[in-house]
Amino acid sequence: MIEYILKSGAIALICLGFYHLVLKKEKMFVFNRLFLLLGLIAAIVLPFLELSFSSGVSTLSNGLARLEYVFIGEQNGNAIVSETINWGFIIRVAYGCITALLLTRFLYQIFSLIRKARMNERFNQNGIVLVQTTEEKAPFAFWNYVFISRSKSLEGSISSEVLAHESAHVHQYHSLDVMFIELIRLVFWFNPVFFYFKKAIQLNHEFLADNAVVEDYKNISEYQDILLSSLTPSHNEFLTSSFNYNVTKHRLKMMYKHTTNRKITVLAASCAPLFLVMALLFSGHSIAQDSKSTQTNMSINKAYFKNVTFTFKNKEGQDIYTDYAHLSDEMKQTLPPPPPLPNGEKLKPLSKETVVDLNTDGKVFIMNTDQVKVPPPPPPAPPKPEK
Repeated sequence: MIEYILKSGAIALICLGFYHLVLKKEKMFVFNRLFLLLGLIAAIVLPFLELSFSSGVSTLSNGLARLEYVFIGEQNGNAIVSETINWGFIIRVAYGCITALLLTRFLYQIFSLIRKARMNERFNQNGIVLVQTTEEKAPFAFWNYVFISRSKSLEGSISSEVLAHESAHVHQYHSLDVMFIELIRLVFWFNPVFFYFKKAIQLNHEFLADNAVVEDYKNISEYQDILLSSLTPSHNEFLTSSFNYNVTKHRLKMMYKHTTNRKITVLAASCAPLFLVMALLFSGHSIAQDSKSTQTNMSINKAYFKNVTFTFKNKEGQDIYTDYAHLSDEMKQTLPPPPPLPNGEKLKPLSKETVVDLNTDGKVFIMNTDQVKVPPPPPPAPPKPEK
């Protein structure tokens, strides 16, 4: 899990860095939106991928992960004491509690916005639902709703450009992007990279909405005056797109920016090698082994584990106790090779008093029989009656 978290964070950081250094300053907002969303998907999916390469090196051929040894008690004369505090369990509980609180906040925000839309006066206009509220806030959009101040609407102080801007958020489904990044942040709340990812996505949404207004009204300077004159304190509803969100010099400058189609094509094509390199660096790798090395590994493990008792849970959750010979081929392949021995020392099989627990993901627990209760073997089957 830690490896996955590190890989996903690294992928997100690389994509965000590439966006800020190369793409953000160009007027290619639609592609930038696609790139940021693909970057998020890559951060989630790539660490799960398994790429296979051919080699004579001894390892797994079917993509299975090798398990690790954890010795408990006396093994080969070395006393290894297990930790008394289960820090892994404590961390998982803390993570689950924080995630549950954030999920509750996320659902509450959605419910509050829907409730606000239903409890206030609303009417349809050009495929969107205008909601008139009693709050003195800048217009903002969520899903197919545009929320505006009733008093400003009655005064006629909300210009058509403002409504066109918020309508662009609705027609381009920007709420889907925001909810997607928020769901990812629910899982990776401890990683600040995804916070800045959200800011980049929302600012690009503003570029897209501004561009839609400029294309419709053809008067950039007048629209910028409206934008600057409409500045009000932020309402801080994190799932919405507000008209005056992050009005920066860069946002105003982008309205005059021009990027040629040729440059857009070159920059877009440069993203393909980026994702390919990340796939090679951060996905899992399995190296196909030849049949000879496979047989050698299994022969060594057979000699090492021939005397021990294995325990694991079956699909029904029942505890199973068996010997090496009755393990499935898949379980035999996930077993790691015996620990390395000093030069000249021969491999010694584990004793009959050893129990190997395969129930923990990613680890093989090896312990003595005084640390685990092993049920007696079942009685032999009665002889079949002679006919």
